[in-house]
Amino acid sequence: MTTARGETTDDVFALIEDRRRRTVLRYLRNRTGTGDITVGRLAAAVASVEAVEGERGGTEATDREGSVDPAVVDQVSVTLRHVHLPKLADRGVIDYDPDAGTVRFEGFEPGTLESLKRIERVAGELAAPGDSTRASG
Repeated sequence: MTTARGETTDDVFALIEDRRRRTVLRYLRNRTGTGDITVGRLAAAVASVEAVEGERGGTEATDREGSVDPAVVDQVSVTLRHVHLPKLADRGVIDYDPDAGTVRFEGFEPGTLESLKRIERVAGELAAPGDSTRASG
């Protein structure tokens, strides 16, 4: 499948291969506010989601009140600024201004969104409860 930008399904897979990028996209897509968000605020949101989901530090990332450790937020911020946000911006999914430290979700091309929905559907089928089979390879 090819999207309006000429992306193939493989291009979409490359974009979402990293869990943190998927978290960023999910957060931005579901965010109630529109317009720019600061990288710091995005990093805090991503770190919070990852702590809840048990990723990258899990409960060690939070304090007794459930707040995410600022050091974890800083680490997430660094990876967002230097790895994930530039990659998403290169694909035209977000507008990232590194000088201002802001991000704006530009939305998905129709073909990209359809590819993502197909990927989610297949992933859900592959992770069916009670299915302990693995693809050989």
